Amino acid sequence: MGRCDDPIHRLRRFMIIKRTLEETLTLTEVAQGRQPADTYIAGGRVINVYSGEVLEANIAIRGRRIAYVGSSQAMVGPETKVLDAAGLFLAPGYMDPHFHPDNYFNPHTAAMAILPHGTTTIFSNSSYLPRMFSTEDFERCIGEIAGLPVKVFSGVPEQKFFYPQVEGYSFEETERLLSNPSAFGFNEIGVWTRLLNGDEKPLRKILLARSLGKKADGHTGGCSYDKLNALAVAGLTSCHESLNVQEALDRLRLGFWVMLRESTNRPDLERLVSIITKEKVSTSRLLLTADGLTAPDLVRRGHLDYLVRKAIRQGVEPVTAYRLATLNVATYHGLDGDLGGIAPGRIADVLFLRSLEEPTPCMVIANGLLVAKDGDLLIDFPAPLYYNYARNHHGGPARLDRVRPEMFLVPTTGDEALFPVMKVVNAVINRRVDRAVPCRDGYLWADPEEGLMKVAMVDRQAGQITTGFLSNFGARVGGMCSTENAAYKIAVVGYSEEDMALAVNRALDLKGGVVVVQSGSVVQEIALPMGGLMSTDPIPVLAKKVEAMNTYLADVGFTLGDPYYFFGFLPSTYFPELRITTEGLYDVKREEILVRPRVVA
Repeated sequence: MGRCDDPIHRLRRFMIIKRTLEETLTLTEVAQGRQPADTYIAGGRVINVYSGEVLEANIAIRGRRIAYVGSSQAMVGPETKVLDAAGLFLAPGYMDPHFHPDNYFNPHTAAMAILPHGTTTIFSNSSYLPRMFSTEDFERCIGEIAGLPVKVFSGVPEQKFFYPQVEGYSFEETERLLSNPSAFGFNEIGVWTRLLNGDEKPLRKILLARSLGKKADGHTGGCSYDKLNALAVAGLTSCHESLNVQEALDRLRLGFWVMLRESTNRPDLERLVSIITKEKVSTSRLLLTADGLTAPDLVRRGHLDYLVRKAIRQGVEPVTAYRLATLNVATYHGLDGDLGGIAPGRIADVLFLRSLEEPTPCMVIANGLLVAKDGDLLIDFPAPLYYNYARNHHGGPARLDRVRPEMFLVPTTGDEALFPVMKVVNAVINRRVDRAVPCRDGYLWADPEEGLMKVAMVDRQAGQITTGFLSNFGARVGGMCSTENAAYKIAVVGYSEEDMALAVNRALDLKGGVVVVQSGSVVQEIALPMGGLMSTDPIPVLAKKVEAMNTYLADVGFTLGDPYYFFGFLPSTYFPELRITTEGLYDVKREEILVRPRVVA
């Protein structure tokens, strides 16, 4: 049999999950001791997520797969690399069923950060990658990131943008993308009201995904039990939006796979695990997910190793906790014959743990290669080619080249005017409050003493700006803008039109980014030149910049945590009640545009 010992070649071809005949024949020979293993792990205790046991066993690896688990040493040859695992526990590589690899960072830097923590497979729920590319280039990007040392399966969004009257991919484009072997199905299906109202467009796409054996991951926060029944009929297969045990039980009892989340913005795991520890339900359809993590959290706490540790400390039996982050994820996606456990024929993703209660690995084997040790990567990652063909709306010519302060003025008559104000409840949710906004020199005025500031969405391509008002933001900033948001445009808030304009123009100079301006000076900035949405910095470097900005904002009164979430969801009509979009100020409940954008260029 031919052998390929080139590590780079092996890494680049691992995404072909289906086992070949040649590979199978070789593994069979190794299992019987008739051919040597490439790597032999001796003396460890295997966490068997299939049987629920912890067993002493050796592991023989040939190429990217496990050939043997047991006591035999017959496959150890003169060139076999033997790793001593005495006193260590051996766990399958972690798998995140709903990870966002684009929270300012990008898939490459994310993979480099999570691999030393034991995550060897992710199901990418990228909100931003599809927006930077044409359909053809997004498919190209899916293929490229599938070739990372961390196995990446990509979701196809049902909608590329989350605001009214904007459709996503056509049915034909959707079929093309879903047919890609590296695409796992739909991600973040939040248009459940459309499904309940009998909209055939999203339903046809869901049925298409299901016919191709792909998944339809729901985003059904706030949905009642009776409505969940209809969504189960429509074909949604999972949901990561359970905020309490009852919501998790509702989804589980109706046949959904339920993702127990612990993200930066929604740290829900501590209360959700009581579905296991108190309700004593079957755990076969429960999964752990980190959902959206910020760069500081990835540096400070890690990834799925943090979730497994927290679950164990909350009373979940250890092997069960490991299963929720490994085998259950593989089973959900129909990949349990290749991923999710330590068994013959499976891809060799093996974590070396110092104890059963300590999920952070001291060594990581991924795709049969030793890739990390004591938190450090041992391999190089390929350079991201998608940086070169990602579209950037914030770095090129447009109808609106630069922003001027007067573009944010809202003309009116009289001393004040009743205006639908966005009252911030938390980083994601706001409420509509119709309140009198004062007038000055013929324009509505952001009054800092009343906590009232302006909020705007700048669409350079269309040459127009939607301007509204915001309360309860907390931070007294003259201007703060972000090109990272669900509309892929420029969102800006502030008390000063001059500072708002400076913040936007500085972000354009950076070709995308987050900028804070006070009294005519830029005081904080994070460049996001990759499509205007992502940084090219390694995550430890990015984390320091994010922490510096968050510290500054907290010092001036911001209480909403990381502004990434505030700006990211600001135009998203998935959530109540008022959203500012490129099409205007939108009332989600009434499905009505209240204030239209003004053409300024």
